Amino acid sequence: GLAGDFSADLMTDTNGGIFLRNAVNGLMPTVSIRPERIAYDLEESNYFNKLNVYGNLQKGEKIVGELIRVEDGEEIKVSLNETTKGEKDYLPVYVTVAMDVNNNYSRCEFVVREGGVYRLVLKKCDAQGNILVEDDVNVQVEAFKTFSYSAEFDSFKNEEEKEIYANMQKIAELGEGAMIADLEDPWEILVGFKTVIKKTFDPRYLFATIVIVAFLLDIAVRKFKFKWIHEIVRDRKMKMNLK
Repeated sequence: GLAGDFSADLMTDTNGGIFLRNAVNGLMPTVSIRPERIAYDLEESNYFNKLNVYGNLQKGEKIVGELIRVEDGEEIKVSLNETTKGEKDYLPVYVTVAMDVNNNYSRCEFVVREGGVYRLVLKKCDAQGNILVEDDVNVQVEAFKTFSYSAEFDSFKNEEEKEIYANMQKIAELGEGAMIADLEDPWEILVGFKTVIKKTFDPRYLFATIVIVAFLLDIAVRKFKFKWIHEIVRDRKMKMNLK
């Protein structure tokens, strides 16, 4: 055993003590292994996020989720229990798949487009929205999520509108296209648009091929004494007349 003569040298040696401490630290869990009342798994792929929630809900219970960002001392909250309505192109955060009764409050998908630190809050509630209490503790989980991107991918951030317009116009010219300033009147796209494709064909190659094939066919017919079609028809008529 560790207290016997066999391990005496290991226990008294400095390196042996370090080894034992490292072995114990490596085997001990770094997070709580007790079963959680609410468990979650967050899959992040650039802007897109997929949240899977495991809450062991009873009849009438639900999980209320929020994504919270603190900006200028004010909390900006986005509910994960309903999809974001209206125009979403300019929103920093919006929900595409809600965590609701349709999926038994088990998953949701949302998009985060603005850099910062976000707090994810999941609460196990009853049908009236009251947080459930189990073992004198509120059933609630909080976690943090960060999102950031390099400044070089935000080239329009500090540019004026004229600079943005000039850059877009330059991109259109390099692509041999046109800059459409007014999206309500895009008919200038059709200016100079070719509706007919002109194609020329030289028939000499076709006729030369036909002549060569016909010439070779005539030689083959004469050499092997094949009958022409009109000769076959004539012979067949003669046989029918003889009958």
